[in-house]
Amino acid sequence: MFKKDNILFGLLPGLLTPLVIALMLYKFWAIGPLSEFYRLSIQSGNLTKLLALGCFLNLAVFFLFIRMDRLRSAQGVIFGTFFYVFVTVYFLFIR
Repeated sequence: MFKKDNILFGLLPGLLTPLVIALMLYKFWAIGPLSEFYRLSIQSGNLTKLLALGCFLNLAVFFLFIRMDRLRSAQGVIFGTFFYVFVTVYFLFIR
């Protein structure tokens, strides 16, 4: 049976929430296709800012899991956020 307090249950919203926020911002600001928005975001250095903005909503998900006493799921949200930290470091310093 699927247990609701595990790391994978928290990892999914931890990874998907910033992507959903970035796609919502794309729908709000972009005129052209998604690939063009992605290319322009990388060239202008705004991709990392969009992902960081999306990670702020991970705080709400994290505290929701803490409030519901689902500590393993909250750890999954933290792991998902760390994934975006590594992506941000890659785009800022390595690439």
